[in-house]
Amino acid sequence: MACAPEGCGMIFLSDRARERVEPTLVGWISVETPWDFADREQPFKPTALAWESGTGSAALFYGLEQSLSLLHSTGAENIERHLSSLTDQLCDSLAGKDYEIVSLRTSGEASQIVCIKHRGGLTSNQIASHLESEKIIVSPRGDRVRIAPHFYNHSNDIDRLVEALP
Repeated sequence: MACAPEGCGMIFLSDRARERVEPTLVGWISVETPWDFADREQPFKPTALAWESGTGSAALFYGLEQSLSLLHSTGAENIERHLSSLTDQLCDSLAGKDYEIVSLRTSGEASQIVCIKHRGGLTSNQIASHLESEKIIVSPRGDRVRIAPHFYNHSNDIDRLVEALP
């Protein structure tokens, strides 16, 4: 979990995940012989360097540092509790509305991301466009709207979102 500038971040993959997850971008240092510029069909390195997609802007790392500092000082447990409260509020507020909650909400399986679907036929793009016109950002995902509050959101943001739903 990090709120870093775009193009800056980190990834952790367990040994099991590294066996199953393939890199999607080729960077000059992600291949076996990076200085052989004529060989364009090189295999990825067998190490974490396989996911090095290139040299990022060093300035972005100052933003990453501040982001990690903020997350650390706030505390992951506090963030998790806050987001659980917001998503519970969201789901409770949708009762009686023309929306179906498609995300799992059972104890131990609930996520801090909630996906909803309109029962009356509005598409996710229509809903997202309407909310964007109200300066509320959600993400259309197929036939669902993905709502992903973050730790900087507040209860009144959820109220405003629910009130703005078409």
